[in-house]
Amino acid sequence: MTRALTLVVLVVALAGCGSDNGDLPTLSTPPPPVAVLLNGSYDLEVVPAAACALPDAPYVVPVDVTSFATSVGNELRATIPGGGDALTLDMLYPVTGRLEGALSTRTDVPLTESTWLRLRNTGWGIVSLATDGRAELRDGTMAGEVTYYPDEISALTCTGDDHSWSLVAR
Repeated sequence: MTRALTLVVLVVALAGCGSDNGDLPTLSTPPPPVAVLLNGSYDLEVVPAAACALPDAPYVVPVDVTSFATSVGNELRATIPGGGDALTLDMLYPVTGRLEGALSTRTDVPLTESTWLRLRNTGWGIVSLATDGRAELRDGTMAGEVTYYPDEISALTCTGDDHSWSLVAR
């Protein structure tokens, strides 16, 4: 009898776990946007579309990122450390947690002493948080042209609408 009573109490208790009165909160779908803006030192990682078959990818360029408020909303700019205008990474946050804009180079950007990268793209992506709590962007999409120079003579160019880019916190 005691065993049957214990079983009934357990079944009633388990049945109450799914009731509206005691449910644990669930995450919204989709999750709320990340409102933290990107600022600081990042690596711009460029992955050409798979169909391009460009060698040595991903291409990584260190950048300094600044986000700031303007009269039309928040904007982001990235430059190569030390300044200069070789890289143009000008983007808007059209809505919280999303970046859209230009990923271009004015001149070829060195990857190593003998390899260079040129970009002519527009891109977008969703902001996420790195493990240290800083904002970053992983696996954004960009459309346009990626040119890789594996030496001083060759230029390997691929145009596509499914290149990938990231701003990974350093």
